[in-house]
Amino acid sequence: MTNNVTAASGSSTATGAGRNHRSVAILFFVLSAAGLIGSWYFNLQFTGSPSEYLNGWFDNTASSAVATDAIVAGLVSVTLILVEGARVGLAVWARALLVVASFGVAVAFALPLFLGLRELKLAQRS
Repeated sequence: MTNNVTAASGSSTATGAGRNHRSVAILFFVLSAAGLIGSWYFNLQFTGSPSEYLNGWFDNTASSAVATDAIVAGLVSVTLILVEGARVGLAVWARALLVVASFGVAVAFALPLFLGLRELKLAQRS
């Protein structure tokens, strides 16, 4: 049994893995665009002050639960971007830009964008 040939198709595992990474990257980029459009559609509709915006996160127990979830998920995302980004060789400026985008644009935009870039880096290794 060889490690570089798949039994079903006879194609190189490395080539198949590279194709798979690119397909997954495209999916993440589409999700990133959806996160950008979806979050900013609602952000642009908000007409109150910045303090009212943040207070709205904790208006009631339901929004407080979602806000806490989003804050923790955002911090986990930033940690993942910094740690895994360095591991796969993503440039420091790219990691910094993604961290800024997490807070300034949306985690729903920055995290899938990072995951797409990560997949492309992994495809380069295949």
